Amino acid sequence: DQYASAAHEQQDSMNQMQESFESLAGRDWMTGLDTFQEIAKQVERELSRSKRYDRTFTVMFVTPRFEGNTAALTAGHISDIEIYAAEILRKVLRLSDGIARRTDVFGFMALLPETEAAGGKIAGQRVEDGLENPYKVGPWDDQTELIALDAEVLSFPEDDLAIHERFGLERYDPDA
Repeated sequence: DQYASAAHEQQDSMNQMQESFESLAGRDWMTGLDTFQEIAKQVERELSRSKRYDRTFTVMFVTPRFEGNTAALTAGHISDIEIYAAEILRKVLRLSDGIARRTDVFGFMALLPETEAAGGKIAGQRVEDGLENPYKVGPWDDQTELIALDAEVLSFPEDDLAIHERFGLERYDPDA
């Protein structure tokens, strides 16, 4: 039917515009979290402030881990898992922490301002403990299970070089 086809094209166009506007606003269209690009800008600002005022901060990279029939996962299943994991992160991290869904790889990252390495490890443990039960997805018998949220924590100043490398930031050497 020609009307249904036109309506479908219009809906696709509206969805693409919504994604563009949300991206420009620095918000991920699916989870409502910050975009990775927005968090990267915040990390760059936090690096500058931390160097100037001798402060600490932590960045955390969170990777969901699965078992089961991962070959049968569809984009819809992945989206469900990302939304579920985003809710866990919102629940266990502070309101002042920036959280983003990564689009370059499957996972998330968080910026924890004014958090030293020990505090970052505690926050990472809270994230890992936030998944209390395996989350099952899929209509098939051997459902895929989200069995863990693995948290990798980098803190400034201890992991200064690694943070610069992860975000593709140039290092400024004041002695040069």
